[in-house]
Amino acid sequence: MKNFTCFYNSLILCCMFAILPNAKAQFSIPVQDTTFNQTGFAQLNLVNRFESTKQAVQADGKVLVSGYGRNTSEIDFDGIVYRLNLNGTLDETFGDGGLVKIDIDGAHDYVVETIVTSDQKILLLLGSTFRIIFIRLLPDGSFDPAFGNDGIMFATFSQYEYPNSMVLHADQKITVIGGKEITTSKSKGILRRFNPDGSPDMTFDDDGVMEVIIDPAKTLDLNKGVIQPDGKLLLTGTYGAAATSAFLAIRLNTDGTYDSDFSGDGIYFNTLGNATVGALSECITVNEQGTIFIGGNAPFGAENMMTILSLKPNGTINAAFGNFGYQRIPFGIFGAARQILIQPDGKILAGGYAYLTTNTTGFALARMLPNGQMDNTFGIQGRFASYFPENYAVQVAADIDLLPDGRLSVPIWLRETLNLGNPNDEYTCYVMRYLVGITVAAEEPSSFFQNAQVNPNPISGATPATLTYSLEKSCEVSVSLFDVEGREIQTLIPAEQRYTGEQSETITLPEQLPTGVYFVVLFSEGVYKPIRVVKQ
Repeated sequence: MKNFTCFYNSLILCCMFAILPNAKAQFSIPVQDTTFNQTGFAQLNLVNRFESTKQAVQADGKVLVSGYGRNTSEIDFDGIVYRLNLNGTLDETFGDGGLVKIDIDGAHDYVVETIVTSDQKILLLLGSTFRIIFIRLLPDGSFDPAFGNDGIMFATFSQYEYPNSMVLHADQKITVIGGKEITTSKSKGILRRFNPDGSPDMTFDDDGVMEVIIDPAKTLDLNKGVIQPDGKLLLTGTYGAAATSAFLAIRLNTDGTYDSDFSGDGIYFNTLGNATVGALSECITVNEQGTIFIGGNAPFGAENMMTILSLKPNGTINAAFGNFGYQRIPFGIFGAARQILIQPDGKILAGGYAYLTTNTTGFALARMLPNGQMDNTFGIQGRFASYFPENYAVQVAADIDLLPDGRLSVPIWLRETLNLGNPNDEYTCYVMRYLVGITVAAEEPSSFFQNAQVNPNPISGATPATLTYSLEKSCEVSVSLFDVEGREIQTLIPAEQRYTGEQSETITLPEQLPTGVYFVVLFSEGVYKPIRVVKQ
């Protein structure tokens, strides 16, 4: 394994935040969170050659990072799940010192998907030598004896079938999304739905399994899905030959039939490629209004760009988004989205990778406004890319998630060479933690508002709290309450004259304010200072 110092280079990195007079809600620049493992990143290296595939955030903010790594024999792979504390250390209360290894009868096992259930149990989907396996863990990482056979459930499968992801429905049924090889160069989509006890759901396409074939002459591999609020299932994947592949969206009713209210027949595809380079959709999500976002990459001019396509709920192009339904995000040579996240303020955050030089990829993030225009308060013109400089040519953001307090968690997998088929390729995984938005300024000391703090903190109910700070000069000061996305909730103290020296103010949070993390923000003369508070 490579040994890294606390420093790493950033190709596109903005570590300063703008002071914007008279613009209270502008808080958005990504900065390394040095409270996380003292560096802003943590290496997951308890097993050799660990590659992350999925991240899941628990309600308490702890992060599960799953995938696969070499077993002790260095011959096959075991399924791996790590759990990290908020400070970036391994959670030693989970499994064996923060790690759970899964080895099913010596086979090649890998965790495809991780979902934290409403009761904080951990549901895993594994692929294992043409098998589909469900495992449920208790919160401490032990196998749940109430699930299957001591926490393990073997699902129905067929030869040459493989899982790519899963979704958990509101009624706890599980849909596995994947494909099946027809020939060495062609596949078809496969969906399997299971009841909570692991039996096939016979209400889904009559027998619990559905083959998805759009054109028998073209390959189709379903890779990601998301459940709409009405229970319908949205899917995306790879469709078509390399030079004619397309961005794809399929919507199914709850019984597995195609939804004819979506694009006329339940299927939408858009060939964004050209004569030599195709397009590839790798992720899909939907916002509260039913607007759909598909992410991946597509050629444009001389570059293959990270691309986000948006559809209306009826499966027609959302022309109001970006440039007539698309946002193409240039990173110089190549960029691709692997995951899309809708923030609470409606902004669209995409994570993936980009070729920073012809021989090196870096992990890449991009953020758009709800209308698809780039969010210029994030990174540089909405783009942020970075890389570890030592010997890892491939560096990909495997997943992205916002923690309950608004911080951004990004697992990054790194490979030594661009030749992914090299059997001697060394690879590893890091988890990056960033301050995003108002959380940045909360971590920075202020020379204007000195020693600012709120006591008590956490604040219980509507109990009054005391805000203290020091001023070097007389000025007008106002105090407001914001949420973790930088949205103003309420003015706590209107602008009033304050004089040089120590200040003490009494503040009371709104009585109906839900429990959670908030920011008390002082303003004066275009300068602001947020203070992180917890409402109990």
